[in-house]
Amino acid sequence: MEPMFWDRKVPRTMQESKSLIQRPTTQVANPKFLRVSILGSPNAGKSTLVNQILGWRVCSTSSKVHTTRRNSLAIMTEENVQIVLVDTPGVIAKENGNKHHLERSLITDPEASVPSVDVLAVLVDASMRYSENGLDPLILSLLYKNPYKDAILLLNKVDLIKKKGKLLELSRTLTNNSIGFQSFPRHEPVETHLSKAQKNQLFSQRYYARNDPNYKPPLTPEEKFWADIEKFNALENSSERKVFLEKKRGWSKFKEVFMISALDGDGISELKSYFLRSAYSANWKYNPELVSNQSPKEIVLLAVREKLLEHLRMKLPYQIELFLKEWQIDEKGVLRLCVRVKCPRPGAMKIVMGEGANRIRAIAYEAGQEMMNTFRCEVLLKLVVCSK
Repeated sequence: MEPMFWDRKVPRTMQESKSLIQRPTTQVANPKFLRVSILGSPNAGKSTLVNQILGWRVCSTSSKVHTTRRNSLAIMTEENVQIVLVDTPGVIAKENGNKHHLERSLITDPEASVPSVDVLAVLVDASMRYSENGLDPLILSLLYKNPYKDAILLLNKVDLIKKKGKLLELSRTLTNNSIGFQSFPRHEPVETHLSKAQKNQLFSQRYYARNDPNYKPPLTPEEKFWADIEKFNALENSSERKVFLEKKRGWSKFKEVFMISALDGDGISELKSYFLRSAYSANWKYNPELVSNQSPKEIVLLAVREKLLEHLRMKLPYQIELFLKEWQIDEKGVLRLCVRVKCPRPGAMKIVMGEGANRIRAIAYEAGQEMMNTFRCEVLLKLVVCSK
């Protein structure tokens, strides 16, 4: 009899991690699979969402931008269904990345995640005013380049919106008032939203549609969409495409819209159910015990960097280098770690240490707590601060 629940875990050693990844993938009867890329602007809440869906802290989160530095996989296996979530860095323009000397993965990884996935999940911070202006042109660019991919819209941080009517209007804007080429549902007749001139125009169109044999009805939402795709593909250079996308506000081909709070968990069960229903018949790509493709070393260093970002200001946490110096599991199963925190200059050491070393102790404690949530064992973390 097939197990209903798998012994999922995050390996505590590199050897255990390699063994689990390289082991032949377990298969079950009637396996189903789905791969989803979580796309969004920096700080939209992508990593928090992934952790919430999995019910496991596998991705580092922070209130600062660029916490996620490269694509990472989070794997959820329930009964005969395996869902792989691709947590991506926030989309940024190439010129901005070059200007601030950001890692190449921050610029290229979001787009690199698209070809291999089945669903594009576009996450938007609904609490930010700029979201009312439309989707980020960089996100729209990815959608226009991949019009045949299924896509869904996720409005995040809805708990911060006091007037819930704004969420409906935001949904209409970001979907071009269309879900799967069907008009967005309204509680009132469409005519009540029109001006007098618009009502006269609508009456005129209806009149000619009944009486003029040469009358050509306006394009349907689907026809408009594919005509738009043709225009985009006909543009020869990136500058022309940039101008084209800056005039656009939404995407008409979203299959669904979900209103969620990744932090509180509101709406997550409905989203998770959608992913499980959308999975198709295919062999699993990963062993069901595996939760993430990140190595144990990477998880540790990212957890420390996450807390550095939370406790330090400006550019300093981005300039610090981290080195894993000690990794031991004692006879009681306690994971003992030592990480060297290398500051860019001697003066920065005082800032990182804090008065009486209070700041570095707080960082070590909080990072250790996060690691315990990931590895699900006791963790003792020591941070050693030095300078170049």
